[in-house]
Amino acid sequence: MKRSSPSAQAIKLVILWSCIACTPLIAQQPEDKQPPAAPAGNPYLAPAGSSPEQLAAHIEKLRSKPKSIQSRPGFAEALIDAADRILDAKAGDELQVPALVARFEGLAQQSAQGNQAAAEKLAEMAADLRNDPRAPVAREARFHHLEAKLDNAGNNPEEVQELLAELKAFFTLEPPGERHLRLAAETVRLINSLKDDAAALSAYQEFGELFAKSDNRRVARFGSEIAEAAKQIRARLEPVEFEGTALNGSKFNINSYRGKWVLVQFFAPRDPQSAEELPHLKAAYEKHHERGFEIVGISLDTERSVLEDFVGKNGVPWVNLFSDDSAAGGVKHPLAKQFKVQTIPATFLLDAEGKIVARDLRGESLAAEIEKHLAAEKR
Repeated sequence: MKRSSPSAQAIKLVILWSCIACTPLIAQQPEDKQPPAAPAGNPYLAPAGSSPEQLAAHIEKLRSKPKSIQSRPGFAEALIDAADRILDAKAGDELQVPALVARFEGLAQQSAQGNQAAAEKLAEMAADLRNDPRAPVAREARFHHLEAKLDNAGNNPEEVQELLAELKAFFTLEPPGERHLRLAAETVRLINSLKDDAAALSAYQEFGELFAKSDNRRVARFGSEIAEAAKQIRARLEPVEFEGTALNGSKFNINSYRGKWVLVQFFAPRDPQSAEELPHLKAAYEKHHERGFEIVGISLDTERSVLEDFVGKNGVPWVNLFSDDSAAGGVKHPLAKQFKVQTIPATFLLDAEGKIVARDLRGESLAAEIEKHLAAEKR
């Protein structure tokens, strides 16, 4: 996010502070009352010899600066330096707690600027202190620990569920606000990665309620978006209803396949990725068709002859739906809209009741996934 440029007033304040710190008039004060000189090079560093109390005051002064100044080189280093000096002095918790929070902030800022060493220190510090008995420290540590875990999160369902549980516990204790926008966005991404619609629906409902209560408008908007997504999932958990016209001109209704497992595939004959999936589809069809498995292809192309050539040349044995409406090509196809298709090829596996149980099945895993579901039903 771009930082706004500092105002003229802010610049004057910085210049004025620099001048006061450097003016020779200070040398005329009694020696025992002279403040230590500011270090050369980094204007934000606390003076050498500062007491823990002076360092704490310096941290508060730094944190009160405009964000445009806080993003300048040396600022984060100064925060960390002041915090470390307080911690090294073995000060009491009244000074250690804000120092630890400031150290988190400084490392987080350096990490955001691409400093890998700072990112590693931040992750280590967060992991060490997330169970700290001092609530402000533990809260800050858990926040950064979750951010670090999200940065390395994959799409493994078990890991996603575990991370969502951590996020739920965190947001239950700390209502989401402005600083949690990234966590909120990553939470939505994690939920979207779930292939299990029932699990996704449960997560959408839980986090939708948590985010909707936020006083921050942007976070609350996440809650509204999640609630809308939950509605779409509920619709998917109902039996799918659709009809269309087959390539041979006959009418087709998905209800004619009730009691069978059906793979619905949206594709385009001239799409290279759709062509790559064809051998896997044929292998699955040949292996499972006798067990009541069907495929319904839905072409998003607008030229009938192209689909006819594709089906004939490749010996496609399953029904393929096609619309002669030239305005209904691609994602504008009515069925593509119904299934919320954005890219092709897109696949949806329907169980014997017509409910969507899996999506985006591709490659060699296609047959294995179908086998798994058919075997589970047989048991």
